[in-house]
Amino acid sequence: MRSWPHALEPDGETPQETTEDDFRWSLAMATQDGVDRGAGSGLSATVSGNDLVLGTGRGCVAGYSFAVDTSEPVGVPTNGASLPRIFRLVARLDVAASGVRPHVLVGTASSNPQPPALVQTDAIYDLPLWRCRRNGGGGAITQLTSERFDLNPSGALTCTSSTRPPNPLPGALVYETDTGRLMLYHGGQWRTVTDSSYPTAWTAIALRSSRYKGHTNGYTPAWRFRTAGTVQLRGAITRTTEGAAMINGDYIGELPAAARPGGFVRFATGAHARTGSTAQTRGVSARVEIRSKNAAPDDGQITIWTDYNPEWIALDGIEYNIS
Repeated sequence: MRSWPHALEPDGETPQETTEDDFRWSLAMATQDGVDRGAGSGLSATVSGNDLVLGTGRGCVAGYSFAVDTSEPVGVPTNGASLPRIFRLVARLDVAASGVRPHVLVGTASSNPQPPALVQTDAIYDLPLWRCRRNGGGGAITQLTSERFDLNPSGALTCTSSTRPPNPLPGALVYETDTGRLMLYHGGQWRTVTDSSYPTAWTAIALRSSRYKGHTNGYTPAWRFRTAGTVQLRGAITRTTEGAAMINGDYIGELPAAARPGGFVRFATGAHARTGSTAQTRGVSARVEIRSKNAAPDDGQITIWTDYNPEWIALDGIEYNIS
């Protein structure tokens, strides 16, 4: 069993050297791969003729650190084919050469060109920085797009939804700056852990104003997305004429297109017996039906079904998926 690193002992006997492989393993386990966006220009890039000019900055790749202290032009090969190609500018770790250098990967010419594959082995490891396109026949460099993801020592790796780390290990976490989502890599795909876009703000439901209104003893009838694709309702609805009975089979309001389900959904909900009814002192129930987005011209309508002619009904607790 070996361990490292330990302080140099003056006895001249205790081993204290740490090999490159051992030190790299320690750093790879303790650090992330990515770019320090706060250092220099964050490894920015601009186009200059046939070059991508890589800006200053720092990064980590597979347990090694690197820095660009002065902006550096990196040549992008001319595309002599008739069809376009995608090129990638990467920070390439070459362990045998003891260095990390800018390197351009050349994609296959195609009518629908795709980015070239990264090399990520123990000996050669590519950290993606930028990609661009060159049309056939020596076309100019166009469509310069960042593929950088940012180091975040305090938590999940930061990136955008289109620049997640390639070849992630199971359990990898990223925070997407453009969506606000925390994503987990599990089962071969990225899955949403949390999404700061949800729940959305409550939006009032358009009631059938000639017959129905919100009840003063409940929330204003409203809907929101609790999660992506999941709609939640709340509020109490009564007749515009005080004390009048809700009408069996009547539609009481309509949800907007964004909140309409893919199929009819139905829920049992609480209601209150109408004044003067023998059931006044008892709670009663009703069935709320929300019509499918495909049920034109009645799509999105909220319909009530009940034998009790209640004074009001509640939408609280109703939740469904729109897909």
